[in-house]
Amino acid sequence: MKYLLITGAIFSALMLQPIQAQEKNNSLNQSQTTEQSVVEIQTKVKGITCKNDVSTLATNVEKLHGVISCKAENLGPTTTFTIKYNETLVRKERIFETLENTPGCKSPEERPYQIKH
Repeated sequence: MKYLLITGAIFSALMLQPIQAQEKNNSLNQSQTTEQSVVEIQTKVKGITCKNDVSTLATNVEKLHGVISCKAENLGPTTTFTIKYNETLVRKERIFETLENTPGCKSPEERPYQIKH
């Protein structure tokens, strides 16, 4: 009986070890992929008339799945936004679409913001 218990314990330990090693490797690969997929871009947006515009634009971009942050710099009619995002989860074009499709502060039916290329 002791022999059977010891054999079972050794067998279990040997079977679990490769599974645990594989899970650890998968976790590391996912972490590396995520870190390598984070991109930071700067884009200029024209048509901004007030601080509320800046806040609304940043908030809308940050709502996108995959966007980590959206910060405004050099406030003015053309404001620079620094956007950090995971390119495996969201495309740069989607971020630009969101910026340009955000309703205006003064006239919600208008879409006054344009990406400056």
